[in-house]
Amino acid sequence: MAQSLPFAEETFDAVISIGSFEMIGDDRMLALREMVRVARHGALIGIAEPMCRSNTLPSDLRDLDQSGNRQFEASFRTLDWNKALFRQQGLTIVRGETFPESRL
Repeated sequence: MAQSLPFAEETFDAVISIGSFEMIGDDRMLALREMVRVARHGALIGIAEPMCRSNTLPSDLRDLDQSGNRQFEASFRTLDWNKALFRQQGLTIVRGETFPESRL
């Protein structure tokens, strides 16, 4: 769904994904393109990912991820990874943060 939004171009003043962007997997670039497409010029575009990491996976989780092919690292990206994705779409980062009390 997020990869093909059923709205006309330049429809919204803000486009926000809450708790679902990380679940899109390899189609995140396509989903972000769709968000940009339906946003008006100057609109705000944002994502809120509950599992967005501030850094790399801790070694114990990386080992578990690799041994069980769980794909944590591919699914739960870092803040810097998401910022780079936004910049690739020509977007300006206004604010980006993680919550230090959260942990993956």
